[in-house]
Amino acid sequence: MLIGGLEDAYKKSSVSINDILNSTSNSIVAIDRDGVIIYCNKMVADFLELPVNSIIGRHVKEFFPATGILDVLRDGIPQLGRRLKLKGGTYITNRNPIRINGEILGAVAVFHDITNLQVLINELHSENERVRELQERLQTILELSTDGVIAVNKNYIITMVNQAFASLLNKKASDLIGRNVYDCYPNPQFPRVMEKGVPEYGYIMNVNGHDIVANRVPIKKGDEIVGALGVVAFKNVNDLYALAKKGGQAPGGVGLLRGRA
Repeated sequence: MLIGGLEDAYKKSSVSINDILNSTSNSIVAIDRDGVIIYCNKMVADFLELPVNSIIGRHVKEFFPATGILDVLRDGIPQLGRRLKLKGGTYITNRNPIRINGEILGAVAVFHDITNLQVLINELHSENERVRELQERLQTILELSTDGVIAVNKNYIITMVNQAFASLLNKKASDLIGRNVYDCYPNPQFPRVMEKGVPEYGYIMNVNGHDIVANRVPIKKGDEIVGALGVVAFKNVNDLYALAKKGGQAPGGVGLLRGRA
């Protein structure tokens, strides 16, 4: 009943099928069993810069020498989601056989201009390459540092860690990336800086039995806290005591915060 209602509405409408196909953003071309163009919409005519009546009746190869529509006509197998280059633009095309009573009488191709999308994809790819290069440079710098460094996102997933820190856990840095920090060692404390949003410097924490001196800083994006960074200042708290003594300061006056990792 619904289909019948739609058919009745279409019959009463002054809009033709050709009007509809000419209003689409897709280019449509159809050929008969000899490869002769029997239909094209306005988008095809605009693309070829020719009137429709100058295109109809001519072989498809005259306009699209590399088209695969003739393969579809010959084999009867649709070609879907194919990418092609036309006049410097990038298109996605679907080609299907036209079957009537099981017999292939022609083929139709619908292609859509994705040039702007392809440019965007290329820009994103280039940007991703630049980001990847910066990440690799940063990782190289971190690995050259003797200070242990670890960072997590707001979900406590380790996003960055160097080998100096991983060695405190008797692990490889690659084994920690992507894991929840709470699964890597007991009761880490540096992520809690996300709660207060205030950096803390020079506190003693215990990592895998090692008393170390560290700093913890929230990572912000604008006004939003998106992670936490922990940096080991001294791998052995005794090193700081020794340094304080050389400076004439008693260990008790260093002003360290006692905590755990």
